[in-house]
Amino acid sequence: MVRFGVMTDLHTDIIHDAKVRVNEFVREVNENDCDFAIQLGDFIQPEFIGSYSCKEDRVSAVMKNVLAGKGLSPKEKQEIWKEFKLLNCPLYHVLGNHDLDLYSKEEILKYWGVKSSTYSFDSKDFHFIVLDANYGVEDSKAISFERGNYMKWYFQKVEPFPYIPKEQLQWLEDDLKKTDKPSIVFCHEWVNGGFLNAINHEEIFDTLKKAPFGVRCCFCGHKHEDLLEEEDGIPVYFVNSMSGYSVPAQFAKKRFSEEIEEHYPNVRYMCVYEKPLYVIVTVDKSAITIEGRNSNFVQPSPQEAGVKFDEGNITFSAKTSSVKL
Repeated sequence: MVRFGVMTDLHTDIIHDAKVRVNEFVREVNENDCDFAIQLGDFIQPEFIGSYSCKEDRVSAVMKNVLAGKGLSPKEKQEIWKEFKLLNCPLYHVLGNHDLDLYSKEEILKYWGVKSSTYSFDSKDFHFIVLDANYGVEDSKAISFERGNYMKWYFQKVEPFPYIPKEQLQWLEDDLKKTDKPSIVFCHEWVNGGFLNAINHEEIFDTLKKAPFGVRCCFCGHKHEDLLEEEDGIPVYFVNSMSGYSVPAQFAKKRFSEEIEEHYPNVRYMCVYEKPLYVIVTVDKSAITIEGRNSNFVQPSPQEAGVKFDEGNITFSAKTSSVKL
């Protein structure tokens, strides 16, 4: 049996109480005697030393905060790192798209202390794989996300991302052949089919199905929703954001004090959860047990704010579901 904690989409440069949220996650991971913890991206960035390669009117909320000198100070970011050092187990990292708004992959990985954006590790009787879907496709070539270059694709009708390059799929196939343990996969973006999901999801699952000892589950973040889906018989559990759901500018609402709103000007574009969301996962030979958390929205909620999306089918829920697979 192996037990681990999963958090995602903390968005430290948007949310005002990131340290409090991390503190609870660390405490719960330790109290549950987890073998490791993992964060699935859109996490924490260094002090701004980089640049961006998209148009100024198309920068993300994260970029706007950092470029304006808003959000967490370098000292406050170091305090969050100190919280993670209180973990009684290893902490693993997955790259998210917003981690690459102002930096290259190499710069972020160095800041996090990670050697590669794709890697695998064993914990007890199970094998764990970290994938990097932060790529788009132009002229049949894989383009790696960096310095916000992917933002231009958000304004196209057809979005050529996320994407896992063929070289990474070959690495994945080789890695699955080397292990004699059942595998679990982590990725920031959704690896199965659907809106904003991996454009080559069929290739991804064709590779996962070849695993000699099987793939038990995939865990993803990115879309700040609480969902469980399945592709080719493999469950895909979508971990809700630790902080809240981001919404378009026309639905922005004031929820906090003048001081907080001044220092975190883009928090008004997030329907914030009162308490942090994450999951504690237990895996044994017969089942995967996911223990979720329940919270509420800081008022006004998405429903009260009248939030709507053109693509529809968005599930607003201040929870991570508890399920047994």
